[in-house]
Amino acid sequence: KEEQQYVTDYIVDSLSNSISEVNISTPKTIKAGNLLHLRTTIKGIIQKHTNLNDLVLLLHPTPAVAGLPKIDLIKFINENEGYNREYYAGYLGEINHNNNSETDLYVNLRCMQIQNNHNFNIAHLYTGCGITRDSIPEKEWFETVNKAMTLKNVLL
Repeated sequence: KEEQQYVTDYIVDSLSNSISEVNISTPKTIKAGNLLHLRTTIKGIIQKHTNLNDLVLLLHPTPAVAGLPKIDLIKFINENEGYNREYYAGYLGEINHNNNSETDLYVNLRCMQIQNNHNFNIAHLYTGCGITRDSIPEKEWFETVNKAMTLKNVLL
């Protein structure tokens, strides 16, 4: 719940000058694959001076991807992680669905990249976990493995 609240606060703060009539749901448990996740829905009306590209640039990456403080941790990740996060996270959703001006965006935290390498495919699974000061490394590792298994099961 603490991790979820960090992300929710970040999104609402980041969008404060770009959306009006903000409505924030209470976190709800949803099932995705074999895992349960918390989801908070944030709705608002995009101001006329803001476009969808501006919103994505304000939000990405959320603390769910890079942590807080954002700039310092992006620098730390780039200097220490040792691999390219090109498929690690992004946004998914429908733009102007149902022929109206409604757009749904979801932060994508688990991805799979499939590459063909000399007549066989290689699957790269990208996943991670949220770490706070109270995190227990062994539990975070187990959570990450479970998230990867959801992607692996798609392949089987």
